[in-house]
Amino acid sequence: MTKQGLPKKNHYVPQFYLRGFSIDEERVFRLDKHSNAIKHLPIKVVGFQKNLYTYQTIDGETKSLEDIFAQMEGLAAHSIKLLRAGKALSPQERADLSYFLGFLMVRTPAFQNKLLSSQEELTEKVMRMRMKMTPPEHIQKFFEERGKTMTKEDAQDMIDFGSDEKRSKLVMKFPQGYWIKQMLQLANDMYPIFEICDWEIKHSPTPFGFLTSDHPFLLIPGEKPDPFDGVGLLTPQAKKVIPLAADICLIAHEPCKKPTIIHAETDKDFFRKVNRWTIKNAEVYVFSPSKGKVEKMVKKNINLLKTPKRYRVS
Repeated sequence: MTKQGLPKKNHYVPQFYLRGFSIDEERVFRLDKHSNAIKHLPIKVVGFQKNLYTYQTIDGETKSLEDIFAQMEGLAAHSIKLLRAGKALSPQERADLSYFLGFLMVRTPAFQNKLLSSQEELTEKVMRMRMKMTPPEHIQKFFEERGKTMTKEDAQDMIDFGSDEKRSKLVMKFPQGYWIKQMLQLANDMYPIFEICDWEIKHSPTPFGFLTSDHPFLLIPGEKPDPFDGVGLLTPQAKKVIPLAADICLIAHEPCKKPTIIHAETDKDFFRKVNRWTIKNAEVYVFSPSKGKVEKMVKKNINLLKTPKRYRVS
């Protein structure tokens, strides 16, 4: 706990979710893609980052999203339990799980880093462009109002310096509250999309078929994404794949007027393919029910350990 009594360890991969990928519901095998080390660790000590969801209000009060997430995860856990048993979901249970999936996509450090780096890059380009379009007379006037003299040549040199990325470096930093706000807005925009998609629940023929990771939502482009638009939940042919537990995986298909949920058993080729995507998509950590499963996959394809390419999500 922090001094304010708030939880310090913020689990971006929920503990209840990880228990679905554990044989004893207490420990998981964690692969570190950087070191290739596999450790058997308690669930409570993996998939978290200190103060990831802690922020300050406009009144200066320190708060955390952990309590809100705990309520949301409790509802999602119930829906996942029903799906694992092959049962149907009520509209409310489907909505509860959709809300969880929206956050599962955007609440991770990997998504945070991509979002903020994109925002920092965009802000830098705008600032340099504005600097380049500034008349040197405005720079001169700025200094004159402060009792200093600047020649037009010096003012132009300052403009050239600020607008040339080879001559100057701009460092952008956004406060934690900005990230929290963006995450909440994105999740609220995305979860209704899950509600209107057909869901296919793939059941593994073995009890521990699927893996998960520190970035568990798999959004896989069907073709090379547009460099500006990126890839989104509504991009045609984009695969929306989410392992919900070691024995089931959700595939969200295209939106429709009357979305349905169907259950189907899959084969080993399918969950092996999903597991390859999971390892490749992971930022650093992969979580597995058994050591041999993840160890064997990495041994067969060492390229899965490379840092994943993150597409801009629209």
